Amino acid sequence: ELATEASRSQLEKNGVVFDKVRMSYYADTQAYWNAIGNSTCLILALDKQEDTRVDFDEIATIFPTKAIEYMFSEVPILVICPSTYFLSKFFKEHDCGLVVNDIDNQEEVLAALNSIESKTVEIVEKTKNAKKVATELFDPAIVRQNFKELLENKFA
Repeated sequence: ELATEASRSQLEKNGVVFDKVRMSYYADTQAYWNAIGNSTCLILALDKQEDTRVDFDEIATIFPTKAIEYMFSEVPILVICPSTYFLSKFFKEHDCGLVVNDIDNQEEVLAALNSIESKTVEIVEKTKNAKKVATELFDPAIVRQNFKELLENKFA
C-alpha cells in the first residue's frame, strides 16, 4: 500500500507498477494511524543522490517526519537509503529499524522483508527500540520540557 496525495500519473512516471501497489489517501489522522498500526512493515526510502535532483547535502540530512510516526507505531521499519545518509546512521545507531543501504540489491531487500515478515527476535527488538527512542527524543511533552528548560537557562 502506498499512502500518498500524489497522482497516479506522477507515480507511474516514477516507476510505480500498479498491479503490485494499492494507492490510499487518509484525510483523517486517526484513520492514518490505524492503517500504519495494522501494517506488517513500514518503509522509509530515500533516493540515491544520483537518482534525484536534490543536492547531496540536503538529501543526506533528510529525516522524514513520518519516521517519527513510524517509530511510535510499534510496527517494524525498513529503511532503504545509502549508508552516508543521516537516516541510515540514525536507525543503525539506535538499532530501531532494519537498514538496507543498496536499493539495487534486490536479494538484500527481499531478505530484509522476509526477516520482518518472520518477526525474528532481532526485528522484535528493533521495533521495541524504535518506540523507546521515539519516546525519549520526540515525545511532545519531553520536547516541550526540554525547550522550556533551554529558554529558562538562556534568559535566566
